Amino acid sequence: MAIVLGCGCPVIVAAAGICFLDGAMQITAVKVSVVEDPSLKAVATITFDDCFVVKGIKVVLGEQGLFVAMPSRKLPDGSYQDVAFPTTPPLREEIRSIVLQRYEAARRSSAHVSQHP
Repeated sequence: MAIVLGCGCPVIVAAAGICFLDGAMQITAVKVSVVEDPSLKAVATITFDDCFVVKGIKVVLGEQGLFVAMPSRKLPDGSYQDVAFPTTPPLREEIRSIVLQRYEAARRSSAHVSQHP
């Protein structure tokens, strides 16, 4: 079944998910907010094709360094389940890369501002 989103983006809705008719989705905006927390370093929002937004992407400092965690919800058994996530390794890497780049830029910018009141 084909539909058109309010932004005019044509999509096909199938049992496996949503497919944009013009090919791969493009990241068109990224907003990163630095957080003052020992392990949670930032929260990001990504916009795809100027018409689909994913909020609650986290930059986390783990034992192996920084990583990007997709939005998730806590299940009754205490485990977590991603509620939005890339289904291909190239998109996963693109999201990871751009979020970490923007985090580093935001961190440097906020450090620069705090050093020069």
